[in-house]
This record gives sequence, C-alpha cells and structure tokens, in this order.
Amino acid sequence: MLQGLYIFVLAMLPIAELRVSIPLGIALGIEPWLAFFYSILGNGVAAVVVAFLLPFAYRILYRFHWVQIIWDKLA
Repeated sequence: MLQGLYIFVLAMLPIAELRVSIPLGIALGIEPWLAFFYSILGNGVAAVVVAFLLPFAYRILYRFHWVQIIWDKLA
C-alpha cells in the first residue's frame, strides 16, 4: 500500500505526472490497472487543488504592477 502512496504523490508532481508514475508503479510490482488508478487519482487531486488556489494566487499576484502589465498584454 505504501507503493501506491508513492505513485499517488509522484503523479501530483508536474514534472512526472502520468509519464513517470505509471511505469514506476509497474516496475515496483503494482498491477498495471492499479498503478493507472493511483496515477489518475493523484493527477486529479493536483488539478483540483490548483483550480481551487488559482483565484487566490491571482488576487495576490495582481497587486504587483509588473504582473498587471504582463497579464494585460496576454489578455
């Protein structure tokens, strides 16, 4: 079960995501479908956390003038 936690946490990292977590889970001896499940679950949790925190980060960062300039040019 601890191996599943490793896969879950690794799938949350932007640099690894599913490309690393699924093969690593299989290499650790976890069934492929279970490695896939842990990876998808970890990736989904990370996406929900980012989506939840994004409005707060936007409000904090928009206080800086240089962020306003960059954001206005992108929008």
